[in-house]
Amino acid sequence: MIKEFTNRLNNQEYISNYLYEYIKKENSSLIPSGFNIDVYNDLVLNKMYSDNRDYFDNMYKGIDDNIHLDEEQCKAILADEKYSLIIAGAGTGKTTTMVSKVKYLVDKKNADPEKILVMSYTRKATEEIANRIEENFGLPVYVTTFHSLGYDYIKEIFYNRKCVILDRNMLNEIQLNYFRKIFEDKNKIKEIIDNFDILKQQRKLKFVFSSYFMDNYMKYEKYDEFLDAYVNYKIEEAKKSENKFRQLINDWVDYQAKKDVGITSIKGEYVKSAGELFIANFLFSHGLDYSYEEVYDEIMENKSIYKPDFTINYGGEKIYIEYFGLDDKKYNRIRKWKEDFHEKKR
Repeated sequence: MIKEFTNRLNNQEYISNYLYEYIKKENSSLIPSGFNIDVYNDLVLNKMYSDNRDYFDNMYKGIDDNIHLDEEQCKAILADEKYSLIIAGAGTGKTTTMVSKVKYLVDKKNADPEKILVMSYTRKATEEIANRIEENFGLPVYVTTFHSLGYDYIKEIFYNRKCVILDRNMLNEIQLNYFRKIFEDKNKIKEIIDNFDILKQQRKLKFVFSSYFMDNYMKYEKYDEFLDAYVNYKIEEAKKSENKFRQLINDWVDYQAKKDVGITSIKGEYVKSAGELFIANFLFSHGLDYSYEEVYDEIMENKSIYKPDFTINYGGEKIYIEYFGLDDKKYNRIRKWKEDFHEKKR
């Protein structure tokens, strides 16, 4: 690192803060008197920006003529830091900057695109970045979420074994089973309520336990007895104001769908869309024994776990239902893969 610092300083190249802090700690005598890393790097970036101006101006030419990288975006791309934090408002070009950084690393730094890893927190952002890198520049860069990358490592570690991520429904089932066990211990329930009351005040939540639960949980020994009473109470409430109650349900479904947090079915499970909700409620109300996103018996060729939307157990046989609710290039590829897979397994 000492040699790298000396070469960069002599050649007036960008010096990362990580490298500078290391030299300052290990061999500060190499740093010139009065040297200011921020002033130095600003001068370097100004020259680099001037030298690469034509490159950036033409990066999206013929791809999207509406995209024009400004000076701050270009300098964020040019900065050769170990860690970079880009702070900007919505719609100001953060994704464009990330995509352009990948292009720059390949074109100007001779980076192998297959060795570049791009990560994001959300699936939606990941898909947008992946589509733009692939469609705009045709680069085979691996783009993933943090969770998906972790899952890929798990699949490698547990080769040819089923590894299922704990989803919201499984988590709720675990919590519900725990609550069933402790429901008979009313002192424990009171302790939980008190703890949640503290949390409610700290986070300014509207509610944690419903007023019905608070008024009635002491009357029942078993949790399932309480649950049956609560269901009957809600049914009677619905009968008194059917239209209002239906509208309440529809508004709640719309609200959950827009927030993309999952929608609760009649069965009490979370599904991912209004279309899946319709299927789940239809199957349940017609007495069909089904499972939502049950893990398929076989492991896929890429060692991934396949979870069909609905698995119906009918006369000892399994029937699979997939709901296709989107229409874009990536989703159509997934749809074709699922259709071909089920065709082979017929």
